[in-house]
Amino acid sequence: MTADRRRIIEMLFLEGDHTCAYCVASGDCELQALGYRLGMIAPTDPYLWPRTTIDATHPDIYLDRSRCILCSRCIEASKQEDGKSVFGFDGRGIVMRLNVDAEGGLGATDMAAIDKAASVCPVACIVIKRDSYRVPNGRRRFDSSPIGSDIEAKRPQASPEATFPNTPYVQTTPRHLLLDRLFRCHMSLLDIDERLLEFMDLADLDRSPFDDKKEFDRMVDVGFIEGGCSNESNVYELREFRKHCRVLVAVGACAVNGGVPAMRNVYTCASAWRGCSSARVPSKVAA
Repeated sequence: MTADRRRIIEMLFLEGDHTCAYCVASGDCELQALGYRLGMIAPTDPYLWPRTTIDATHPDIYLDRSRCILCSRCIEASKQEDGKSVFGFDGRGIVMRLNVDAEGGLGATDMAAIDKAASVCPVACIVIKRDSYRVPNGRRRFDSSPIGSDIEAKRPQASPEATFPNTPYVQTTPRHLLLDRLFRCHMSLLDIDERLLEFMDLADLDRSPFDDKKEFDRMVDVGFIEGGCSNESNVYELREFRKHCRVLVAVGACAVNGGVPAMRNVYTCASAWRGCSSARVPSKVAA
C-alpha cells in the first residue's frame, strides 16, 4: 500500500513543475512532505512539463497553475468560507486546469489576501505576494515533524479500539467497482483528506481505481459500487462483484437511481439511430 501511495505522489510531481529546491512553499508544502513521508527519492518517469501561465494580475496574490494538483480546496473555501465563487475547474481529464471566474484574470475578481481560499493551497499554486521565505529553514511546518504527526498524536495507542471504543476490532477488506459513471463520486471519497490515514489502519484495500485489479480472487467484507449498468459487460461485472462481497454499498446517483447513464432509457435504439442519422451535418469542415 505504501508503494501505491508513493506512486500516486510521484505522478502528481510528474504532472506539474514542482522544483522543491527553490519553491516558495518548500518546508510547508504537503506534496513535498508526503513525498518525504512515503520515501520518494525522485520520480522514475519523465516529467510532462505542461504549458501553463502565471496569473499575476492581482495586486496581492499570484496564481501559478504549473503547481496546481487539482485538489479543489480553493474552490470549496471560496464558496463555503468566503461566500464567493472565484475558482473553478476548466476542461476534463489530463487538460483540466484551475480557472478564475473573470476574463481579466485573478485581478478582476473580488478575491482578497485575507480570504480563506488564499491560504488553503497545499502546494505553491496560490501564493500571497511579498510574504515568501519569511520563515527560515528549520522552523517551517514540516521541518521538525512529518506530515500526519498531528493526527497520530490524537491516537495515543494508534489502535482501532481507541478510535472505535467498545467495538470488537476486525480488519475490514473493502473493494471498489466502477461501472458507467462520471468519475466524480469516487473522487469525492478522497476529500476526507487526512482521515484516510485512520481508514487505512482499519482496512485492507483489495481492489480500487488505484491498483486497477481485474480479477476476483477472494471474498471481501464491504464492496462499494459506483455507476450504473449500461451494457451486458456492466451487468456481468456487477453480478460477479456481488458474489464476492458480504456487504454491497451503492455510492452516488448513478449507482442508486441510474443518474446520467439512465437518461437513455426513455429512448429506443431505433429512435436514437433515426435522430443521429437524420441530423444535419455541415458539408465542409473548417481546417
